[in-house]
This record gives sequence, structure tokens and C-alpha cells, in this order.
Amino acid sequence: MIPIFDNILNKITEKNNIFRITGTLGVLGLLLILIADYKILYMPLSTKEYSTSHTAMAHSIADILFYTKLSVFAIPFVLFGLYHFYLTLSISNKLLAKVTVGAYAFGYLNAAFYYAYLAYIMSAVQLIVPLKLNLPYILKHLYFLFQIFYYAGIIAGSILFFLGLSFFKRINYPKWYIYFNPLYLLFIFRIILTNMTPPAFSGFFLISSFTLIMLITFIFSTVIIWKKSVKTLLPEV
Repeated sequence: MIPIFDNILNKITEKNNIFRITGTLGVLGLLLILIADYKILYMPLSTKEYSTSHTAMAHSIADILFYTKLSVFAIPFVLFGLYHFYLTLSISNKLLAKVTVGAYAFGYLNAAFYYAYLAYIMSAVQLIVPLKLNLPYILKHLYFLFQIFYYAGIIAGSILFFLGLSFFKRINYPKWYIYFNPLYLLFIFRIILTNMTPPAFSGFFLISSFTLIMLITFIFSTVIIWKKSVKTLLPEV
């Protein structure tokens, strides 16, 4: 039995398969988060009308708790998936790869707290709104603090990723991939789609744009890297 497990372990840890596995984990994690966002955050409202309170009152507490837990459950998949970006960027500059992945990891660690507090806030809204009470000050601001740190980590990582694609020649991506990097996609989803799409979708794009951009980035990166040989992916040691 030991040789069989050794063969399986060796197969998994081959460089090509590490790229594929970590990329697939990132896609899976972000897809789960996007599904959860749609289930508990989607409302057919414009960005001006959209609010967490409206969505909270439109869903049961059971659904809110299930889908926010699903998002928290998906975060480790995304964190493991970030190793895919570290491997693809490290051929150009290891320091850049570490800082970029570190920024993304910081964002997603805060995302776990963000979704945990989202569950608490949305559940609390259902209980206190009928009583015409307000959310506790500390609770409301902790929620926004985690949200800011979450977004800041994604934005910082996206800027560094863009710099890596723009200024380093030894990179694992074709030139056209720069147009699918998170920074460009962030501009498209946050600025264009939230203002140009029908009101029924603009509010959801505003809330889920960070998940969408990272999902698209992971999908394209995983597909591009999938069939490349180890020799083209990493420098010889």
C-alpha cells in the first residue's frame, strides 16, 4: 500500500499538478463565495437603492447563516489557490510574488471575518428593525472595518499583479492576459457595470465585483497554465 500512496503523493506534488490543483481550488472557492453572494445579497435594486438592510429583510435567518458559513468555508480554498499566483509570478520576481500573494491573503483573511459579521448583522437587522432599534455602534463599524480591509487587500494585490504583468519580461502569461488582470476587471465591474447595467443588476455588481474579478482572473490563469510544461513554468534550480 505504501508504494501506491507514494505514487499518488508524487503525482499530486508534480509541478504541473500543483499549478492545476491550486488554480482549481481558487476557482472553486470563489465560485462558492459568488453563489453565496447571489443567494443572500442579490436584490433587484439600483446602487442608490441597494442596502444590506433590504437584503436582510428579504431572506430567512436560516439562509443567511447557511450561505455566510459557506463563504467562510470557501476562504481556505481561495488561500490555497493563491499559491498558484505565487508560483506563476515567482519566475519573474520572488519578492513581488510574496508581497502580491500576501496582500491578497490579508484581504481574504479579513473576508472571513467580514462574512462572519455579515451573518450577525443581517440576522440582527431582522430582529431589531420591527422594534425600530438601531444596530450597536461597535458592531456596525467592525463590519465596515473588515469590509475595508478585505477590499484594500484585493486592490493592493491587484495593483502589484498589474505591475508584475506590465514591467517584468519573464512571466508565465501571454501579453493579452494583462487585459484580464484584476485591476482592469476591477475598473470594468466597479465603474462601468454598476452604472451601465440595468438597475436590477447594478446593486449586485457593486457588492460582488471583487469576487467576480478574482474568479475571472483565476479561471484565465488556470486555463493558460494548465498545458504548459514544467520547464516553461519555473526556472531550473
